Amino acid sequence: MKVWTTWYNLPFLISLGLGLVFAVLQIVGGFGDHDSDADLDSDGHGMFDAALDTLGVGKVPLMFILVSFLSLFGLIGLLLNAVAVQIGSGYQNWFFGLILLLSLLLAFLGTSRTSRIFAKLAPESTNAIGFEQLVGRVGRVSSPTISMTYGRVEVRDPHGLLHTVFAQLATGEPLPINTEVALVEYDSTKRCFIAKQFRH
Repeated sequence: MKVWTTWYNLPFLISLGLGLVFAVLQIVGGFGDHDSDADLDSDGHGMFDAALDTLGVGKVPLMFILVSFLSLFGLIGLLLNAVAVQIGSGYQNWFFGLILLLSLLLAFLGTSRTSRIFAKLAPESTNAIGFEQLVGRVGRVSSPTISMTYGRVEVRDPHGLLHTVFAQLATGEPLPINTEVALVEYDSTKRCFIAKQFRH
């Protein structure tokens, strides 16, 4: 069929295919179950963190968000391309850029909505742990650096689940990515952990 060979459908077909593959891996092997966010605070950390929060990162498993976004992006793009071909006198090159942007926007909104519904239906997901369970744990810096004002740390809870949390250094100079740090306390006001460099 022509839909499989037209250049403007390829990005959406690939996205839909990846979404289906990840969905199968999730169902069959639990792929990605151990990757979640314990707490994601978008206050003061820019549009990127706000976007992640809107998508539901920190509320539902990351793999669920990835599958939803890829699948919706692929389906919406294919549908819009089909409509463009039907109503136009042939597919114009500028259609692709417009449809790409619309597909990204609609997939973003759809994923956000789907995540909110999922969070309500499954509030006790694998990432719903108490912050006190992470205090005292040792993790690695996942942001480019961690300082006294901002940083991210990947850390495993007592069950072995991996979480990405906001953290700040208690004192000292910024530390680079992959540095081992200990989460010594949780600041509920700032909604982040206080960390210090871990020395063996």
